Amino acid sequence: MLIQYQQVSAEHPCFAGHFPGNPLVPGALLLSWVAAYFQVASAGELVAIKNAKFLRPVRPGDQLTYEFDVKSDRPSTGTVRPEAAETQLPENVFLDDAGVGKFSVLITGSDAVVVATGSFEYRA
Repeated sequence: MLIQYQQVSAEHPCFAGHFPGNPLVPGALLLSWVAAYFQVASAGELVAIKNAKFLRPVRPGDQLTYEFDVKSDRPSTGTVRPEAAETQLPENVFLDDAGVGKFSVLITGSDAVVVATGSFEYRA
């Protein structure tokens, strides 16, 4: 499993339009973050999201955890914490040339809450 973390800034420009008085992260932006964090975690490229389910809104200040399960013949685990985001990935992060996987996005805290799930195709 690959894991990434993100703090959603209350100053993010998306909150100006989505929606004044009731801010939330648009689903399309959340999926673009899924793709970007997958690339950081795996050095691979997410090429297609097969399905996505949005279960709860993401609000300003939420701390998100991205979890990626990928099919691979080799070990594919690694964790990059926010304070280590500028560093190299662990050497034990491997992906095959192409594959499929599943993702989950959770709001972390005292009780983790799943906000989105789906499946994807990737290539290394």
